[in-house]
Amino acid sequence: MRKVLSSCIPLMVDSLGLSATYRLLAHVVPARDERFIASFHKRGLRQFFPDRGEMWLDDVVQRLRHHNRWSYLDSLILPRLPMDIIEEAFQVDGWDVIDRALDRGRGLILYGIHYGRIWTGIIYICKRGYRLSTIVRLKGLGAARNLEPCLTGILIDAEAFSKERVYERLRQNEIILTMADGGVARRPVETRFLGQTVRLSPSFIKFAQETGAALAWWIGLSRRPDRIELHFQEAPAYRGGDSFGRQMEILLRPLATYVRSDPSQWYSARRMLGL
Repeated sequence: MRKVLSSCIPLMVDSLGLSATYRLLAHVVPARDERFIASFHKRGLRQFFPDRGEMWLDDVVQRLRHHNRWSYLDSLILPRLPMDIIEEAFQVDGWDVIDRALDRGRGLILYGIHYGRIWTGIIYICKRGYRLSTIVRLKGLGAARNLEPCLTGILIDAEAFSKERVYERLRQNEIILTMADGGVARRPVETRFLGQTVRLSPSFIKFAQETGAALAWWIGLSRRPDRIELHFQEAPAYRGGDSFGRQMEILLRPLATYVRSDPSQWYSARRMLGL
């Protein structure tokens, strides 16, 4: 069914508009078990926000369901649309960060977390014609395969991972996009996030240190189905002599600010805690 829908999407958007297409497909495309989503995320959120009551948690999870559905539909709809519609749907801040990084000629590592519209950074950058590859777990993740019509680089499987593939792309001055809370999972270290001890892989930090690539963070905020805010910023400064755990804590602080202000767009609370 996904292939049939994909071929119809440009016509649907022309006829109905982007917002109506999202709302229609939200009722057509099968979703993951929402009871599973609720229990999966609620347990993690409870540990990160122990002072919040059940009504607050229920409200956050209910809103998270909508963002989760829109995020999946991004991968299905946006790669198949022309750039003029993409530009109308996106509000972008910090694009000069990308250009300045690539002007150095050593590539750029963009890191984020599973928050908001998680596929939109890849889609927008590729639609702009920039070379981008992304590290993602391909097994059982149809959304990643949906990106192929617009992808300008390659999908690097996080579970069959070779850092040489990453380094080769960086040597060609390309962009590597990865998620700090769910990309490469090798050799995790303890770090702090929102006051909790979590275990995350510092692989993206090592990539930057070993290749000289620029390092920046990104986030895609969900406002409504057809309105997405993309933010790109240079990574916070950290000391090379610090432990990877300390470096990770510093690099994730800007993203933690978004989670604290609106946890209803955050999908990885339980994953971070290893629950």
